Amino acid sequence: LGFDDGRSQMRYVENHDEDRYLAEYGRDALRAAAAVTFTLPGAPMIYAGQERGNETYRGPIRWHDGDNDLTDFHRRLVALRGAEPLLRDGDVTFEGRAADVRVVEGDAERVTAYERTPAGGDGSEADPLLVVVNFATEPATVAVPDGVETDLLGDGSAVDRDGGGDGDAGVRVAVDAAAVLR
Repeated sequence: LGFDDGRSQMRYVENHDEDRYLAEYGRDALRAAAAVTFTLPGAPMIYAGQERGNETYRGPIRWHDGDNDLTDFHRRLVALRGAEPLLRDGDVTFEGRAADVRVVEGDAERVTAYERTPAGGDGSEADPLLVVVNFATEPATVAVPDGVETDLLGDGSAVDRDGGGDGDAGVRVAVDAAAVLR
């Protein structure tokens, strides 16, 4: 019995021992960090009121006057994870197609990409998912490998199709935003 598999680890943006991420970094950064939490292996945790935009360290959750857009974003993350088995049970790699992601415009040091693939080469026919996250202070255009077409997170504010240069397909990722691509 052991817990060496990353799928058994808890993933979170904030907890009772830390300041609220929203208060420290802002709403968009919280959305990007939550997207990472829900797209990496492990069990995602939403700390009390995080999805409503609570900024207080402790206290009552603002159910009646919280941030409805932020709540809807968290709902979309939960739904995406529920709909995509690779997000629940797949492996993660920074190689393969993730290594082929190239920042054409923007801060390459603040953009990361990883791929969710079938676990342990289980023979699954599922197409891998490519996750691109921009934690920079400016939008980024990234060249993505052929065949990447759809943003499954699909909130419209995160990515717009744009040229990636050198004939590659490109994706525009807004400041503090994520794209989950297939």
